[in-house]
Amino acid sequence: MKNSLKYISDIDLRNKNGWNALIIATYNGQVEIINYLLNQGSNVNTTNYKGTTALMYAFSYYERSKDRSVIDFLINHGADTTIKDQSQKNIFDYMKERRCPDLLDLK
Repeated sequence: MKNSLKYISDIDLRNKNGWNALIIATYNGQVEIINYLLNQGSNVNTTNYKGTTALMYAFSYYERSKDRSVIDFLINHGADTTIKDQSQKNIFDYMKERRCPDLLDLK
């Protein structure tokens, strides 16, 4: 995938759903690709058209895999935990709703 990304002139180019390469990599838990994209200038606080952040998609990955490494990686690279989506919820609101107290230690 990294080879394909070399030919994209806009690293934050979105599909019809507002997903860009960083959101896709985050949703799928691909830390190596996430790291590559961030090093190429992708915005760690990118959102889709509904305001869902890459960090929120990392939480979705956590729910499926129980692997918090993507969440930790994004936060360590500056992801803002206070950004709210169109539902006026941030990452902590989703964690509380879904009863994930083991993640509430995030800063």
